[in-house]
Parts: sequence; C-alpha cells; structure tokens
Amino acid sequence: MDVAFVCWNRFLDICESITEHEPLGESDELIGCGIAQDFPIPDHCVVSEVSKEQAREWILATSMEGKISYANAYKILKEACLLDNKDRELDLQGICVASGTYYRQHSLIL
Repeated sequence: MDVAFVCWNRFLDICESITEHEPLGESDELIGCGIAQDFPIPDHCVVSEVSKEQAREWILATSMEGKISYANAYKILKEACLLDNKDRELDLQGICVASGTYYRQHSLIL
C-alpha cells in the first residue's frame, strides 16, 4: 500500500501540474526510483475529474489511517527500478511517469 500511496500522490501532482499549466516540481525522494522528474507536461489531462476525485479520496483516507511508510515505499521503488539513472539518460518512451514502470504502448501517457 505504501508504493500505491506514493504513485497515486504523484499521479495527482502531475494532474494538478497539467491543469494549472505549471511545471512539475522535482522530488528528491524519487531520485534513483526510475520515476521521471523532467518530462514535457501535456496540454490536457485525459483522466476524468471523477477518477481524479476518487484518487484524492483514497489518498486522504489512507493518509488519515497513518500507516504509510514513505521510507518503505521509496526503498521498494528503488529496488524495482528498471533504470540506472546514473549511467544512462532517461528514455521516457514506454515509461509511466507516475510509477516508473514500463508498459507495452510506446508513448508518454497520463
């Protein structure tokens, strides 16, 4: 649940960045996790407001439980990282910008 919390929170940050037409701030915690920090922000978000609200509600409810371990989430993400950001340039083709995982379709989506 820790990783899901971090990824959904990242997803909402990206949606907010798209909506407000503002650059996405970098997160030091995500360095080395294979999650893109610098990528082109789309002009519009294809995710419905209902879906974003459901994510917000889950984040809020989960946060209120107080059982999230950010340290554990970042540790798991780093261990599962498919990229070594130190040795090669990040290629965004086929990588989810919210979780850092590969998917079969080869385009940047959100």
